[in-house]
Amino acid sequence: MHRPLLTLLLPMLLLLLSVPKAVATPSPSAHSPSATVSGSPSQDKIVTAHIRHRPPEMIVDGDYVSGPLKEILEKAAARIGYEVEWEPIPFSQSLADLKSGAVDIVPRTIRKPEREAFIDFLGPIGRQQKDILFLVPVGNNHTIRTYDDLSGLKIGIKAKTAYFPRFDSDDTLNKVAATGGDYELARLLIEGRVDTVAVLDRGAMESALAGLGYHHQSYARFRHHQVIENYYALSKKSRHPVLKTALNGALKAMTASGDVAEIYKKHRPASGHAHSAPMVPLTAEEKAWLVANPGPYTVQNETDYPPINFNERDLPEGYSIDFMNLVARKLGIELTFVTGPTWDGFMEMVRNRRLDIMVNIVRTDEREKFLLFTDPYVDNPPAIITRIDYPHIHDLAALKGVSTAIPKGFFYQEILEKSFPDIPLVLTSGLQDSIKSVAGSESDAALGGLAILNHILQ
Repeated sequence: MHRPLLTLLLPMLLLLLSVPKAVATPSPSAHSPSATVSGSPSQDKIVTAHIRHRPPEMIVDGDYVSGPLKEILEKAAARIGYEVEWEPIPFSQSLADLKSGAVDIVPRTIRKPEREAFIDFLGPIGRQQKDILFLVPVGNNHTIRTYDDLSGLKIGIKAKTAYFPRFDSDDTLNKVAATGGDYELARLLIEGRVDTVAVLDRGAMESALAGLGYHHQSYARFRHHQVIENYYALSKKSRHPVLKTALNGALKAMTASGDVAEIYKKHRPASGHAHSAPMVPLTAEEKAWLVANPGPYTVQNETDYPPINFNERDLPEGYSIDFMNLVARKLGIELTFVTGPTWDGFMEMVRNRRLDIMVNIVRTDEREKFLLFTDPYVDNPPAIITRIDYPHIHDLAALKGVSTAIPKGFFYQEILEKSFPDIPLVLTSGLQDSIKSVAGSESDAALGGLAILNHILQ
């Protein structure tokens, strides 16, 4: 593992810092004459547009606004002789203003039949995977495995927001609509007033959670997979009717020529994370090192270590995965999760420098010979399980002479072989196999992390 990267990760893993104000290209206030792109155009050549904080596509930091959707619209408007004035406005108000004609354009508006009555959709300028996630407290990601598991739960949603048709039209679900955006939804979850929150914009939601000092969230196993088209919404009551054809033509020409892709590339780091610059205070040396070493950095993704680290439907899941993704976004680095090997296989890979980062790993004397360790970021005490008809075991000393299953390469192996040589070990390929070993009477006990054993046995 790269020592400079560890130096950067240390404070991150000890305590995730609150997200500072988003890095954005300064843009004057929409209420100032300097808010337009350049010059002093006549009012009949000014397009009014709303923007909201939806990183990485739209960044709002007070009166400063940035993002690829802002730049794309400005350049398309300039092609036809128009300039753009921006104003940060919540989306619910933007929809109302599109109906009345109080605003001309709103970026990234999902196309729905009921909106066609008052919106002309410009584009699309692209398509993107935009899964609907369900935010839950850490440890509860197993509670929503399918859509049907949403029944009976209090679900936080944004008022006047489209998620996906089945969900939007399902009146049997207990939906708690919030008008205050991501921060209100985050508070509902933190205060326990909802069981889960439907999330359309993961980056914006995690920014709100971090801003409230909350870092104990995870995502349910169920998610709705969807691909959405990226449109600009033009009010049918806009005082610039020419925009429907002329601006739409400019946007399509920019898409076809690759200009749109280039703008996205400029605003998005090579890692594909939400910000092109680190979101934590770094020294000049650290910043330079990150620029020279953006990754990708390989991280182990296990198959059977829920709720900490597992894989479902070919997707890395779990607390450690969410944690590392958040660290990566804050540092602006790229991660590649490696799935497949056993724990012992991962240990061999990292020992031979074929794997960069190991997560949910315990510090031992042997491992310190080839690994650099951060401070701990999660507490997962050991636990012992036996068959229900087996005598109760209180501690490790009581395992003397008791055949005990543990995954090969786990830190327990090093500790037991060194400090408890009288415990006969049954080495398995993973914790679930250790449990099966006990259930099948191949061993009398199994040793593992309390959170994982509890999760699997449930």
